[in-house]
Order: sequence, then structure tokens, then C-alpha cells
Amino acid sequence: MYTASGQTIWAYQLNTTTGALTPVPGSPFNDRLSPLALAVNPAGTFLFAANDANNVSVFAINTITGAITEIPNSPFATGLGLTPAFMATNPNGKFLYVANQGFSLEPNSQAGEIDAYAINPTTGELTPTPNSTPPNIGAGVPTNLTGIYIHPNWRWIYFQSASSDFSSESIQGYVIDPLTGELSASIPVFQGPGQADGLTGDFGGHFLVTEFGTCVNLQTIAISPVDGSLLGEAGWTAIDAPGFTSCFGGHDMAVDSTGNYMFMSFGTFSVAAGSITPAELTPNTPFPNGPWVADSIGPFVFALGGGLNSYAIDPSTGTMSSAPGSPYSGGSTLVVTGFPVQTPAPGVQFSPAGLTFSNSTVGAMSTPQSIELVNTGTAALNIAGISITGANNSDFMQTNTCAATLAPGANCQFTVIFTPSTTSAESASLTVSDNAAGSPHSAPLTSTGVIITPPAPSLNPTSLNFSSTSVGSSASMSFSIMNSGDQTLTVTSVAIGGANPGDFTQSNSCASVAGNSSCSVTVVFQPKAAGQRTATVNVSYGGNLGSGSVSLTGQGAAFTVAPSGPTSSTVAPGQPANYSASFAPAPGFSGTATFTCTVVPAGPTCSVIPSTLQIVASNNPAAMPIAVTATSPAANNRRRSTLLEVSNWPDVFAYKLGPIGWFAALFLLTLFMPVAIGGFSGVRQMPGRRVNWTAAATLIAIAALGVIASCGGSGSGTTPPPQPQNFTVTLTSVAGTTTQSINFSLTVQ
Repeated sequence: MYTASGQTIWAYQLNTTTGALTPVPGSPFNDRLSPLALAVNPAGTFLFAANDANNVSVFAINTITGAITEIPNSPFATGLGLTPAFMATNPNGKFLYVANQGFSLEPNSQAGEIDAYAINPTTGELTPTPNSTPPNIGAGVPTNLTGIYIHPNWRWIYFQSASSDFSSESIQGYVIDPLTGELSASIPVFQGPGQADGLTGDFGGHFLVTEFGTCVNLQTIAISPVDGSLLGEAGWTAIDAPGFTSCFGGHDMAVDSTGNYMFMSFGTFSVAAGSITPAELTPNTPFPNGPWVADSIGPFVFALGGGLNSYAIDPSTGTMSSAPGSPYSGGSTLVVTGFPVQTPAPGVQFSPAGLTFSNSTVGAMSTPQSIELVNTGTAALNIAGISITGANNSDFMQTNTCAATLAPGANCQFTVIFTPSTTSAESASLTVSDNAAGSPHSAPLTSTGVIITPPAPSLNPTSLNFSSTSVGSSASMSFSIMNSGDQTLTVTSVAIGGANPGDFTQSNSCASVAGNSSCSVTVVFQPKAAGQRTATVNVSYGGNLGSGSVSLTGQGAAFTVAPSGPTSSTVAPGQPANYSASFAPAPGFSGTATFTCTVVPAGPTCSVIPSTLQIVASNNPAAMPIAVTATSPAANNRRRSTLLEVSNWPDVFAYKLGPIGWFAALFLLTLFMPVAIGGFSGVRQMPGRRVNWTAAATLIAIAALGVIASCGGSGSGTTPPPQPQNFTVTLTSVAGTTTQSINFSLTVQ
């Protein structure tokens, strides 16, 4: 175990019984630089230190004593990243990854950067991968990195970071090229619900655990064994228990080697099967903030805080006990050597773990469902056999894309269809025989049982209203017998009754109606007489389900009348508009038919020829023509011959003179002007003053002529053309008890 701070590295030997730590000879060691993150290769032969000088130091580890010696050419240059925060080697020991908080090309941006290195397994020397060699830009991540997790299958690596305002988290996954170590961002980003504070995962690669928020909110995130995608929240819990008077920053976490318990400053949590349950909370005496690191081989976990703390774990409860001598001298970063022996071997995992079917009908095939078989191991998986086993194996059927051999990390797909033979819940297993440990491997196939509902009949619609139909003619309409239950509905009879059953007939093929389906009943109306005709269709069901009915209504007509030409006409005032219609009596009808017409609004007149018809009964009656004529009043456009026309009384002096007015004005002027001039010429108005009546009369005459002339000029205007008028002409036919009307339109312009 190694921990570093400043330019000092402490090295300890672990007592695998008690968890006590013993300094290795020569500890502490001088790093010359200041490491910010540490990592070791799985073989435990090299220690890597990412320094604040943005380079990486490499130390050879004495596998007997644990002492470290810096190798030649160390430290090694990094890529374009700044301020390393996390380091990890992949489980096969071929590659090293350094996650940096900053990016040298954009030092003021919110971008981080990841450098990848190939590790020389003999010397420990680091060679940057092509994408990490400047001027190339390595894989990018946001700043504010808070965690790193590399999957044990060597194929995926995940980085957790907080948003720029620390209000949300994101987890970016990358696919690792197994030959070059390069990263490709082909795993969708997982967006978390709150501020990111820590990230860890189990040693089996089944799930991640993340901590978010201002206090302790934990969630597990399932990892798809097929493509490494993060499948959302598998479960979460919020710790808000009494006694937690404050929250502690930097909530680093670690999952133990069994994958059953997770440890952090607030206590121990059970994370079995991906759910989180508090196992031991420590509100008053919290554990160290961390970083936390678990021993991947034994039941121990370590944390920094007030020194280096070592804890032994009770495998049945997850309870932690401080090791003798704990805490020890420690720094700010921590790494543990010792990994399980990596022996190439295949592994098997189904995704999802099983399938559940919900069918509604016995004997009906389900919608196909898919399940994938993944080789999670490091060697080829040889498939010897595939079968469906279990109590109800005959009700399940599978097809697959699996070859005889499945490469490490590869997967194949099964498609399963379930056909229930009973209403009870059923179960079976998809079983694969192979060369992986634990063979044969099975995925459960289950059903929830079939819920069968009894027949539920209904009629739609519950009434049919036929349009007016001539006696001897027919019309048809339909209704449905519906069954909304699962079981088959038996229809024992469909019969017509009521007042006029002879006017209606029905046809159907509804002896039985399957579950959740319907059948159609067709009703034909053929009136025997004129007037309203009514009946009912009565439907009876088996199984004591009773009956239902549909009411039938129709109008029997003694005749039909219809237009036999254009139904609209435009004429000038005083001109006739002619329309034609056809009157067809029903077979066997005899009597008198009368025809009338009306016009709305009032004004035009109309007439019908003939106004009556005597109908003689016939089995093949002929249609008879009806003529309708509508005439509007003629327009009166003559000029008025009044003496004086006042066009607008408010303008009382604006006159119009017709021809008679002009003649009268000239006559009066000729008649009275000499009299006025002569009669008044000698009259004295006042003593000493003589009035010149001749001049006055002359002025009056001239003024009158001026008035007459001006008035007469306005009388020469024309009247504007009339506006179009619209009318409706209605032809009404009556014969026996039947009355029918048809409308024509009339425009007068």
C-alpha cells in the first residue's frame, strides 16, 4: 500500500489477518515531485505517480519488500492535460489513464482531458498513445472531476464530473481499444440528478455507486454487460437521519471485494443486488472523508483522514473495526497493490437477467422478447448446448444467433415466445451449457398468468333510423354485436319484432363472437305502406347473459319527387325562371297528387304545371314531369315628370327639375315679368324716395332663372343599377299521407 503527500511517499505492508500496516524498509520515499494521484499495475510491479508538474513518475516495486525505486527516464511527459486528478490501469496491466482537470490549449475553459499510455510490462516505461501525443488531443471530459472507474472486463472506463456550477453530475463512459488503448466516446453520457461528490463500483463490474447532493444521497447505476451503457437508477436512498448535524465534503467511497458493502464517511451500506440499504451509520463519529480504497483480495478497506486508517470488515454484516495501530502516517492520495490472479477464462451473463411475459389469451402467442448472452470473461466461451428447461418448458420457444464459440466481450441474442396453455402462472428457464465456471447457466422465464374475463355483450348503435324510402324500394343499415370479454360470446337468436316486423329483414353470421371482437347484423327496410314504420331487432345471448335490442324506424313514402334539371336560375326583373322536376309514384299507389309552390322572401310569383295528377295503381309506374315557373316583378325605370323633385330635403335648395318643371318655370317668367315691371314702376314706397320697381323685377326674374337653371342641371342624373335579389322557390308535393318538398334558388338581377 502506498500513500503520498508533497514529495513524500509512504509504503506499508498489510497484515492479511488483522489489517495492521507495517512500514516497508526505506519508507517514506522521496518522490522529488509532488504526486496528486497514484496507481499500480495489477501485477504489483510498478507504482505510477501523476505529479503537479503535469508529468508521470514511474517506480519499480520490489515484490518482496515493497520498496520502490524510480525507473530510468522517469518522469514521463504527459499530453495536453493540466492538473491530474485520477489515475487507473486497466485490469490486464497494458494501459495507464490519467484524468486531468484542465486542458492546456484552453486553460480558461470548462474542459478537462484524458491521457492514455501503453505500459512496458518489463521496464514500466510509458509511451503515450497516438491520440494523447501532442498536437493530438486526448479524450475530453468536463472539469470538476470527482471519480473514475475502470471496468474489470478491460473494455470500458468511466469518469464522473460535476457541472460548472456543481448543480448536476454526469458520467462519461469510453470504450477502450484492446490493441491500442485509445478511448472512443461511444457510451452515452449518464446525467445524474444533483451535485457529484463521489463514484465507485463493484469489482465484478455489475454496477456503479454515485453520491450526489449537498448531503448524502446515494444511487446505484446498473452497467449493461452488452455495451457498457449505464441503465439508469437501479436504486437510490437519501440519508437524512437524526444526528447528522452537518454534511462533510469529498464523499469518497469504496465497495469491498465481495461487492456486498460500500463504505464512506457516513458509515456502511449494503449494496447487494444493486440496492442500497444502510448497514451501519455513524452520525456522531463519522468515518474519514477519504479517499477510500478497498482491498480487492481480502476483507479490508482503507481511508485517509487524520492519517491513514485501516479497517477489517466483518463479511456477514459489513461492520468495520480499526486495525491495530490505526491510523498511520498518510498523505492525500492512496493506492493498494494486490489484485486477484488474472487467469484467462470465459464468463457468462444474461442481459437482462430473465424475461417475464403477460398474456391475455390462452393459446395465443406472446409478443417476442429478447435476451442476450454475454461472454464477460477473458477467454473464448464454447457453447455446447441450448435448451429450455423447467416445469412449463413446452409453452416457451426460442431462436438465437449464437455460434458455437463466443469471443471475450462478445454477445449473441435469444428471441423467446410464450404461448400459455393454462390460466395459471407458468415458468421455465433458458439454459446454456458451456465451458465457463458454473455451467450450465440459466435465465428464468416466467409468466404472470392469464386473466380470463367472461363474455361481455353490447350492441352498437342501439337504434337505426332509415331515411324516407318509397314503398316497394329498400334501404339497408348495420349494427354490431360486440364482445369486450375474453371468452367467446354465444348468440342464440337474432329476430325482428315490434309494430311493423314485415317491413324489415335482417341477416348475420353471429352465432358466436370471439373475445374482444364483434360481428355485424345488416337490416333491410322495405316499407309495405306509406307513413312511419317501426320495429325492433331482438338479440339473445347464451350463458344467462340475457338479451338486447335495437330499435328500427323508417318512413314509407307513397312517391318520390326530385329535380330533373338545374336547381338554380338567374333572370332579369320581369323575366320567368323555369325549373323541372320528376314525380314517381310508388308501385301500387293510386290517388290524387297535388303540387304547389311558394317563394321566399315574398315578391316573385310562381306556378306549377300540372297542379294535380290522378295516379292509377301500377306495378311499374312511370315518372311524370312537373314544371315550375317563377317570375319577379318588372322594374320601373321611367323618368319622373313632376314639377319639382326634391332629392334631399336637408339640402332643400338642391332641386331636380323634370321637363314639365322647366316648361312651367319659363311660362311663369314670361307671364309675370312685364306685369311686375309695368305695375310697379310708378309706385311710391315712401315720401321723398322712389323705388325702381323695374330694376327690382328684372333682378328677381334673373335670380329665378338662375335658381331654375341650377336646379334643372341636377335633374339630368341617372339611377344606379339594382342589386341582385335572392329567392328560394319551394315545390311541395302531397299524395296520400306523404308530403315532400324540394327547393330551387332564384336570383333576380
